[in-house]
Amino acid sequence: MLYWWNPIVILQGFGAGHMDLIIVPFLLATVLLAKQGWFTWATQTLAGAVGVKLWPALLLPILLRPFLFRPLKLVSLGLLFVITCGLLLAPQLVHALNPDAGLNAYATEWRTHAFLFTILEDGVFRAFENAGTLARITVAIAVLGVAAFLALRFAESAQRLPALLAISIAVLLFLSPTGYPWYLIWLAPLLPFCPHPGLNALTLTAPLYWLRFQLGDDAPLYQWIIVPIAFGVPLALIAHSVFYKERNYEIRHHHSGAQ
Repeated sequence: MLYWWNPIVILQGFGAGHMDLIIVPFLLATVLLAKQGWFTWATQTLAGAVGVKLWPALLLPILLRPFLFRPLKLVSLGLLFVITCGLLLAPQLVHALNPDAGLNAYATEWRTHAFLFTILEDGVFRAFENAGTLARITVAIAVLGVAAFLALRFAESAQRLPALLAISIAVLLFLSPTGYPWYLIWLAPLLPFCPHPGLNALTLTAPLYWLRFQLGDDAPLYQWIIVPIAFGVPLALIAHSVFYKERNYEIRHHHSGAQ
């Protein structure tokens, strides 16, 4: 229901022509194939998602985690992934060598409807001349670190793959310098596997993005109220559930120890 009824799919997918829609079948095919044990095909469908947008490459460690102790299989699937991505991305990479390419501008300059990234750039790294670059490096390290942690800690079985992919994508969305609402198209089909209230709340607060056109990007109301609500409410729900879970664990552990 979140996927089919959400107007973002119609307005920004079929209306505005954003290519994010094309990622969905590749991601779902990767999940289905991996859960069936067909990792060769799953690796290629994930590479297909990378051919649409570059970010799905960070999901590879989670996909291939079951082969951590089978180095030959791990290397062969890794090479297959790299070769397939290289073939699919070759035209784009040739164009990306141009300093004026949109990909370069997006990777180094763009910042729109961002919350945590803004805190990093305008707060944590404000004193540095290259604050934006430092913020982007920090985000890249954080996103890759989360993906690696999830892969090593939880991804030994392909049955957990959908939820782990959803968590990785959510971390990317929260930290991204561009919080466009149509990016939720990546996450929405995976929410049934990870139906957390905080992640579901993102689909409700995402349309607040369009207030930037009425208020203006630099308006204090938009920057200090609207954007923090759009991302702060989902983050608060996630933080509450984590704290509540830890609190319950401490209580159970205390009582069991006392007994």
